[in-house]
Amino acid sequence: MLFESDLMEHGFNRTQNGRLVDRAGNHFWMFDVDGTHQAARQRSLVSAQSYPKARRRSQAATAKGYLGRDRGEVTRTRTAVAQAHTSEWLGTFGAPGNGTPGPDLQRACGIIGHYLQHHKLTGSSAIVRLDGYYGTPQFVNQIQQHQLGYLLRCRDYQLLKHLAIQARLQETPAQLWSHSESHQVRFGI
Repeated sequence: MLFESDLMEHGFNRTQNGRLVDRAGNHFWMFDVDGTHQAARQRSLVSAQSYPKARRRSQAATAKGYLGRDRGEVTRTRTAVAQAHTSEWLGTFGAPGNGTPGPDLQRACGIIGHYLQHHKLTGSSAIVRLDGYYGTPQFVNQIQQHQLGYLLRCRDYQLLKHLAIQARLQETPAQLWSHSESHQVRFGI
């Protein structure tokens, strides 16, 4: 709470704060919620009688869990929350092993809500960007409960296998637009 109150007191004000403006002139504030896994190697401990009982300093911070492609015996999970336009760091919290993604995301949404309230903004003007650790549809419901917008990149692309998504991707684009300088044409679904 000390860090959060200091951020609200000394952080960027609303006029200095960057934002995303859509074609209709609506302003949106982007927030990154990024979860990461970090594997840790554990050295062998001496167990001879002549030494004191060995203990690991990182025992409370690490546990068995998903290691990804990293080598290690234990892992730690960390969630970082940042305001994307100003790079204001809103918070970070970690857990041993595979972590606690549900409660961590609830906490992140609470911090974002407090940030929006301090700047007199509504939840509909925020977009929370999720990928990687939070890149599954199960977390969308939590974001919607806080009435925040979201941008989700699925981590395993399983969403593309749904028949409704496949059908929509086969249809013609609903909108075409081109960049004024590069003349590159983009398709909107």
